[in-house]
Amino acid sequence: MGKILNGILGGFSGKVGPVVGGKWKDIDYMRSYVIPANPNTSGQQIVRARFAQCVKYGKQILATLLQTYWDPFYSNMSGFNAFISANYSELDVTDLIDISCKMAKGSLEQLTAFTVAQISATTLTLTYNGAINGNGLATDVLHLVVWRGALDTLKLYSTTLTRDDNGGTVTVDTGITEDDIAFLFLSRGTGASFVVSDSQAVVITQP
Repeated sequence: MGKILNGILGGFSGKVGPVVGGKWKDIDYMRSYVIPANPNTSGQQIVRARFAQCVKYGKQILATLLQTYWDPFYSNMSGFNAFISANYSELDVTDLIDISCKMAKGSLEQLTAFTVAQISATTLTLTYNGAINGNGLATDVLHLVVWRGALDTLKLYSTTLTRDDNGGTVTVDTGITEDDIAFLFLSRGTGASFVVSDSQAVVITQP
């Protein structure tokens, strides 16, 4: 049975006749009641497999990346859902991370270019162009996300690098190798002044 929450003209929850009401992210909604079908066509299997892969990636970086660098910029959905929406169509043909995927999205000026990520043991050497042409500052902080193909995992690494450094080294986990993918993005500020840039990616190589 449905339950009226805010008077006859307000929102309600549950099923009332052919209509279902509820609230999501503080927004009241109504929709037709439909008994869900559960088709298992090849097309549906493809969609479900890709969605499941996006969910898997999101869970890996939920606490370290999404809650800090995505959640603050979305009011009508979680950063987790925004990450899935941004990357669902960007996975490669085998539903794995691709260089077109986004580890961050924002209004801060991104790097002019990210050209090299070379791995040697546990040292990842990065080369990028931090020239400022918009709202960037020399002190913007650089963040690194690495996708390891062998394990199919994402991990965020903190760095001491800034936009103005134009490159440097980051200590990473053992086992990262060529053909893994490095993503860089920038951030600045706290609270209401907190901003991030879009991420950029290159395939990791060896010297």
